[in-house]
Amino acid sequence: MTEKTISSEKKLKNPNVSLRPEKYRDKEDAKAINSRPHQCPKTPRTVKLPRLKLGYLVAQVTEENAYGEVSTGPAVGNEV
Repeated sequence: MTEKTISSEKKLKNPNVSLRPEKYRDKEDAKAINSRPHQCPKTPRTVKLPRLKLGYLVAQVTEENAYGEVSTGPAVGNEV
């Protein structure tokens, strides 16, 4: 992949996206960016995750995958 220079120190990893309009590689890149005026050109799509119920998650806990007790030392303060 080629890199497009923005300044002597900073480079873009994606040559199709530029910080300045006059730096587009060609007109197709400008069209792709301007066709979505209210979004970032490379916005990832959101994925809707399934809603999990607590009972379903608790039912998956078994003797083999459960953690044992963890000692945190004696009580300090008003924890009792």
